[in-house]
Amino acid sequence: MKAIRVFLGAFAFLLISNSVFSQKVEFVEPRFNLEATKPAFFNYSVNNNHYYLLTSGNLKAPLRVDLQVLSYDSQGKPLNSFMIDKTMNPAEPNYFKGLFTLNNKWIFFKDGYDTKAKKTNLYFYELDDEGSKSEPTLLSSMLAEGAFNTGNYLLTSNPDNSKLVVISNLPREKNTNEKLILTVFDAGLNQIVSKKHELPFEAKKYVYNWIFINNDGMVFLLKKIYPKKGEPEKDMIFTFSPELELLNSATVNIGDLGVISSFDAKFDKEGNLVIGGLYYNFQKIGVNSEDPDGVFVLKCDSKGEVTSSFSKKHYFKSFKTNNLLIDNTGNYIVLIESADHVNEATGAGTNPVYIDNYTNQDAELVKFSNLLQWEWNYTIKRDELKSVNDNAKANRVWASVLPTNEIVVVYRDAWARHDGVNRTVITPPVIYWKGNVIETISQDGKQSKHQLITDARLGGKTGQYSLIPQSGYLQDGKLHFLSFRDMELVSTIIEI
Repeated sequence: MKAIRVFLGAFAFLLISNSVFSQKVEFVEPRFNLEATKPAFFNYSVNNNHYYLLTSGNLKAPLRVDLQVLSYDSQGKPLNSFMIDKTMNPAEPNYFKGLFTLNNKWIFFKDGYDTKAKKTNLYFYELDDEGSKSEPTLLSSMLAEGAFNTGNYLLTSNPDNSKLVVISNLPREKNTNEKLILTVFDAGLNQIVSKKHELPFEAKKYVYNWIFINNDGMVFLLKKIYPKKGEPEKDMIFTFSPELELLNSATVNIGDLGVISSFDAKFDKEGNLVIGGLYYNFQKIGVNSEDPDGVFVLKCDSKGEVTSSFSKKHYFKSFKTNNLLIDNTGNYIVLIESADHVNEATGAGTNPVYIDNYTNQDAELVKFSNLLQWEWNYTIKRDELKSVNDNAKANRVWASVLPTNEIVVVYRDAWARHDGVNRTVITPPVIYWKGNVIETISQDGKQSKHQLITDARLGGKTGQYSLIPQSGYLQDGKLHFLSFRDMELVSTIIEI
């Protein structure tokens, strides 16, 4: 088993772990404090620095979400940590709609309903590296007659961050079809084009739309349609030209009445929209089970033509899509994992305490060729990992494509499971020790390397740090992560 060098900052010393291998460990000061208690991690790069946005649902917070930003230089050295101001000033909108990097600047978006003007307004703010935000600037506005039918905004940027697309899902009008407005802005948030569209579906108060824009300005709308009771659910993709003219609408066909359960989306090198994830077969008669029936990949080209492929295999409902990878030759790898989340109320009376329970276990990678032909499944068996009120930050699975076109996967598991051929027994074996594992998978779906991160400072014991797989990214052949101990965060770099 190859030794792994682990870096936690800038002062080095050599440690001998309880296995036959040693790791080089560094610490970088200052270490940051984790302010968002149940964080999801999003990665950004601005001016060669790396940023994490940590979002954590909090019903008591002004925006119903806590927002923390961590910044690091290109070598992983920490620069700053700040919370985004969430004022409850009634003159400002108070619903978080996204954080994007445009013109190498942080742009923060919020929307809100103006009861006097009867409008739903979308505003943006510029953020500096200290977290200070500019005065709000109105980006878009739509009429809304009531606070319970305000419409909503969805927005996203393209891969090179040169454009931003905004979809205004207009408020529902009885006995009419669904209406929306698409608007594209440049990186300076100057409007390029805007167009109103009517979709051939009955208007509903709640709509399920996802919007995407490629570097050429092509816009793709993925829509989930819940029809009348007893009729089959379906997914559709609408494709719009850079001038926002509707080019095509296509129903997504996955096997026999297969509909999307969970997904991730990317653009390939040609600008085609690629969506991969889990699907289930909709059943019109009897009880509809939403246990996934397999993994799918679909591609929508610039003409709006949709092609798809799928691999049949039943999964439990706890399985969700983690990531869609596109390798260096255009093949597709879908990463799925068992990630269950249950919100439970404890205590009696009128003020129960709600607890978020997380259970994580097995994961699987499924590869399809660039011609959408299934090639292989690779299963990762893990012990059941449980956690409370932390968004399972130590127990998720992370994967990336290496320059060699191999796939590297990082996850947490009980070390006692990892013995036998090509594996290592920790001596003395402690069944309940949990630590991080790195597996490298070859292009033909076989394990090429299996490594345990045995550094004495990383693991599952009291006083040790734990990796946060969800924070991972690959840079210059090194794996970058954050690690935590209680509410303390430290930058972690792994050479493989």
